[in-house]
Amino acid sequence: MSYPNFPHINPEITLTRDDAINLLLSAVAMEELSLTQILAAEGEKMKYALGTLPGADSSGVGVDELMTIDQSVKGTLDTAIRLEMLLQSRLETLLNVSERFAGERSEGRSTHASVKPVVITEAMESAEPAAYIKEAEMSEEEEITATAETDETAEIGWDPRTPLSQVSAFGANTDGSDISIEDEGTNIPLPQSQVLQGISVDDSNAVFTVSVAGHYVVTYSVHLTEAIPISARLIMNGSSFTPSVIGSDHEASTFYNTVIVPLEPGDTLSLQLFDFTGEVMLIAGAGATMTIVKLL
Repeated sequence: MSYPNFPHINPEITLTRDDAINLLLSAVAMEELSLTQILAAEGEKMKYALGTLPGADSSGVGVDELMTIDQSVKGTLDTAIRLEMLLQSRLETLLNVSERFAGERSEGRSTHASVKPVVITEAMESAEPAAYIKEAEMSEEEEITATAETDETAEIGWDPRTPLSQVSAFGANTDGSDISIEDEGTNIPLPQSQVLQGISVDDSNAVFTVSVAGHYVVTYSVHLTEAIPISARLIMNGSSFTPSVIGSDHEASTFYNTVIVPLEPGDTLSLQLFDFTGEVMLIAGAGATMTIVKLL
């Protein structure tokens, strides 16, 4: 059987393995963000049905409607759980792949490859595909660049043999803290259950500093004991990061958000409540959390 004939085109894909893994990790992060929005919408639906959504009149919701809404929310949660398990499996697979390639880099083997076009000729029709498909080697210029990047990371105290996917941080406030909030904004300390790899935190346990440049997935959550007109956001290098803002257009007690941000060594991140003056109480347990993970 002969091979199919292709038009005389010369495509070339210049993505590296790390680029491909980055794109796949970004896709997982975006799916997680979409799932977060769906669950938030289900929560608003339940608040409306129970009459706890500010400004909404749910007096016409009876027992039959409540049962229907309950079944609808249950179905959405079942689907979300299955999707979350699939996303977890994808993420674990990608991290395992990235660690294996990082191991190859630490041993001096190249993982930089471009996909070259394959042109089928009559002479090839009788040959095995493996005979003419070959991975490109890293050029001398690219090797020099990679060596320089390794030297730069060594200067900031990061072991270049460690997979960059392990650059991450987590912090939580689990004590049910009573925090005094100022209108212009107050950082939330996250002293409990900290995990710090390639990222440090200051003495206040509120400001996290990265040491490796790259794109980071940042997720935060805040749970208050009562609904109040307050806003939440991420502060990056002392300024509000607009895509992270959840505004106080109505009273709320729960805030979730996930963003992807480009960061350089020395850049800082903190979780902040603002647009309110007074005392707030975080719930015990997951009162406030922030997760920072570097994409490859």
